[in-house]
Amino acid sequence: MANTTIPADGWDIQRTAAFLGLKVKTLYNWAYLDKPPIPRRVGSRLVYAPEEVIAFRDGTCRRTRRQIVNGR
Repeated sequence: MANTTIPADGWDIQRTAAFLGLKVKTLYNWAYLDKPPIPRRVGSRLVYAPEEVIAFRDGTCRRTRRQIVNGR
């Protein structure tokens, strides 16, 4: 298993974007619109709780196209 270190205060926006396969700009937009996963501000940085990011990914990936289109 690879040795990956997670900062005590969570994942930065670059790591979160890479994990979710999104652009950093998308996460900045989602943070502005209060869309999950919701980051917390530490100084001038946006920091994401790894557990919330993983739960968001798992929950989002389980949704079908019909659920997304119909808003369920």
